Amino acid sequence: MRKAAETVNRLLDLLDCIPREPAEISTTALREKLLTRGHDVTVRTVQRDLEHLSGKFPLVDNEKGRTKYWSFLKSHAGLEVPHMSNATEITMLLVRDYLRAILPSAVLDQLAPYFSRAGSVLQGTRFERWDKKAALIQRGPELTPSPIDSAVRETAFQALLDEVQFEADYLSRGETTAKRYRISPLGLVVRQGVFYLIGTLWEYTDVRQFALHRMTKPSLLDEPVQPNKDFSLQRYIKDESGFAYVRSDQPIKLVALFSAETGEQFSEWQLAKDQRTTTEPDGRLRLEATVPDTEELRWWLQGFGEYVEVLEPASLRKEFRQTSERMRSMYSTQP
Repeated sequence: MRKAAETVNRLLDLLDCIPREPAEISTTALREKLLTRGHDVTVRTVQRDLEHLSGKFPLVDNEKGRTKYWSFLKSHAGLEVPHMSNATEITMLLVRDYLRAILPSAVLDQLAPYFSRAGSVLQGTRFERWDKKAALIQRGPELTPSPIDSAVRETAFQALLDEVQFEADYLSRGETTAKRYRISPLGLVVRQGVFYLIGTLWEYTDVRQFALHRMTKPSLLDEPVQPNKDFSLQRYIKDESGFAYVRSDQPIKLVALFSAETGEQFSEWQLAKDQRTTTEPDGRLRLEATVPDTEELRWWLQGFGEYVEVLEPASLRKEFRQTSERMRSMYSTQP
């Protein structure tokens, strides 16, 4: 019984070591992997095991000279013990629909069989149409971003994954001629469908943003990225407001009046941790919150149009008064 259990464990470990096409592994390398897992086997034993397993699993053998290489058939997901649950299958469908754009192609290649199989596995279960019953949407109109050159996408993702530098021509906004940059990638952000690579140039340490659709002629380098131990992508986005276009390093105390209907949303989410809301005698909702002083805050407030009145700070109220006066002048004349 013990010997049978050891054989089963060895065969399972052997299958687990075999990659999916186009990757492949030699019989000798498989033996070395099994040795590291505690299986004292010879090359001949591994060969016999592989011949036995190839009759039961979709294994592909490729002979090069006197060496044989093995892999799982490309359309096969590989060995699963145990099989994926319904919850995992649903997750695969959501990854396919919402996250595949930010995953490296190598990862997508590995997940492709799971994507294609997920729907069929769920057929006949109560989860069969879950991906049709749930969706993620963004606020505002759906904008179609500029296309990204496939070579740029692959190079940028690979450089970020391997933590190496790459070169590319970059056409900055407002410029007519592209410049050649050497970039150390630090992170990737997708904002309203636009891909931004966060990184530094040459030996400089200041962090910059690069829209991938503005890049051409990429070239991967062997040089590691310039060290930047203090960088944190989450801190850059949240605490440093890297994508909020900061007006001032100091936060402001926002006080604004929202119409009753518009103000209902603040019962569902908070603008800030110290958010405080009260109802005015005229039914409008008074919002008080400490928020970053950013352009994004102004765009958000302007989106409410006539349904919000900024009271404080006085400087922000003045900005909105001037904006409303310019708009009044713009719309007072016939087109």
